[in-house]
Amino acid sequence: MFETKQDIIEKIKTTSATLQNDEIAVLDNSNEIIDQKYLGIYYEKQYDQNGDAWNLVKASKHFRRGKMSEKALSMLSKYDTSRNDLTTKSLLLAALHTTKGAALADLNELEDAIVEAQMALRHNPYSPYPYNLMGRIAYQSGNPQEGGSSP
Repeated sequence: MFETKQDIIEKIKTTSATLQNDEIAVLDNSNEIIDQKYLGIYYEKQYDQNGDAWNLVKASKHFRRGKMSEKALSMLSKYDTSRNDLTTKSLLLAALHTTKGAALADLNELEDAIVEAQMALRHNPYSPYPYNLMGRIAYQSGNPQEGGSSP
């Protein structure tokens, strides 16, 4: 294990090695924007290496925490959510649409964010995350009373 956050960040910057869980936790538990940015970079590299789209969901979360919502959106475009094959699971698609919607809401693109939340709900109507996003959008658009209603 690397001893400091700076060592972990240097590992992310200079290698494509997989981090250990305790190394990820050091950055994940940090409130510093720069640490979130580097975790976003790490998970994007992981996606590029292994094609596991859950890494895009994680990268998006960290880019957004790192105040890099534009980067989250551009990175999410690496995965074609219109794919309809057996390897594309509804939970994954719901998560991808939800995180894309959240990034759009960060950028105040609320109409597009609503579309993404609705797509997420089509893939997984039991997940609380798209509903949370819809509530956030309602609140952000000045209609908090609509935040508790189903789409």
